[in-house]
Amino acid sequence: MKRKASSSTYTTSKSARLNSFFKATKPNSSAKTYEKAKSLFRLSTTPAKLVGRDTERDTITEFLEKHIIEKKSGNLFIHGIPGTGKTALVNEIHNNMKGSIEKKAKCSVKFVTINCMSFNDPKKIYETILGMLGQKIASSSVKNADEVLNKLFLKSRKKVMYIVILDEIDSLLTNDREILRKLFEWTFVRNSRLILIGISNMAKLTELLPRLDDKDYQPQILNFAPYDNSEIADIIKDRLKAATSSEEHSFLMDDKAIELCAKRVAANNGDCRKVLDVLRKSFELAEAEDLEDLDNILDPNAKDVVDKTKSDDLNSPKVTITHINQITFSDIRGSSMMQNLNTLPFLQLLVICTLVVMKKKKKMKKITYGEVSANN
Repeated sequence: MKRKASSSTYTTSKSARLNSFFKATKPNSSAKTYEKAKSLFRLSTTPAKLVGRDTERDTITEFLEKHIIEKKSGNLFIHGIPGTGKTALVNEIHNNMKGSIEKKAKCSVKFVTINCMSFNDPKKIYETILGMLGQKIASSSVKNADEVLNKLFLKSRKKVMYIVILDEIDSLLTNDREILRKLFEWTFVRNSRLILIGISNMAKLTELLPRLDDKDYQPQILNFAPYDNSEIADIIKDRLKAATSSEEHSFLMDDKAIELCAKRVAANNGDCRKVLDVLRKSFELAEAEDLEDLDNILDPNAKDVVDKTKSDDLNSPKVTITHINQITFSDIRGSSMMQNLNTLPFLQLLVICTLVVMKKKKKMKKITYGEVSANN
C-alpha cells in the first residue's frame, strides 16, 4: 500500500503554493509580475516620469531655465487640491535638471527642497535652509539666520543661483505672516539670487500676504486642475505597462475595470493617490480570492499541477469590475461622506451625533423630533 503524502506537503504556505500554480501557467502570469504590479500601485512608488501634466511640466521647466540662465530671481506659486501631482512633478523636473543646468547657466546652482509640514516652529525655516546650503551661523536665533540668508541671497558676489522649493508652504503661515512674506519678498529685490517655488493646496495663499496683492509683487501662479477620467486611465495603464514590460495589460486588469476606476475617482475630486490606493487594494483582493480557489485546485497528492490548470478561468489574479466595485463602494463613498460631513455647520453635526448616540443607547428604529430636542 502506498503511503499518503505527509501533511507537511499540504500545509506549505499558500504563497508558496501560489508560486507553483503560477509557474504552471503562461509566463506573463508569474507571481513576480503580479507582485511587481502591486508594488507599482503603492503610494511610495514614484514613476520615472509623471503621466500627463505636459503643460505644467513645460511651464515649470521654462520658469526655472529662464531665471537660472538669466541669473534673475523669481518666484512661482503652485497650487491645487491634494493628489494632482504638484510635488511629484516638481521633484521630477528638479532631478532631471540638476545635473545639466549649471553648464547652460555657466554658474553654480544650489537646490534646496523642504516639506514645511515638518516644522513645529515655522521660524526654524531660516536655519533649515542655511543648513541645507552648508552655511554655518554663530547663533541659532531667528534674527541671526534671517540676516545670514539676507546677505547670501541679496549681497553675495559669487556666481550662484539658489533654488528653494517649499512644499506645503502654507504651513509657514503664522499670525504675523512675516516669515512667509519675507521669503517671497527676497525674490523681488534687485540682484537677488533667490528663485522660490512654493507648493500648496491653498489657492489664495498669496492674497493673505501684505504687498503680494500688488501687481508688481505678484508671483507667477500655476494651478494644477484635478485629473479627469481619461488622464486617470492613462496613469493606470502606464503603471500596468511597467509591471508587464509590454503594452499588454489585459491579463492583469480588464479595460472596463480601468474605465470604471477612472470614472469613479475622477468624480471624487480626481485625487491620483486614491487611484493608487483603490488599485492596490483591488489587486490584493484578487490575490486573496485566488489563494482561496487554490485550495480547491491543488490536490496534495497531485504529481502534475499543469493537468489541473488547463481551464481559461485559472489564469493569474485579474482585477475586474467586481473588484473595483467592492473597493470603491466602501473607500470612495466613505471618503465622500466624510467630505460632506466636514462642510456641515457645527449645530447640524451636533444633531447627527445626538441621533447616533440615541440609536445606540436606546436601540430605536425611529426617533422623533421631540426626543432629539430633549437630548440636546
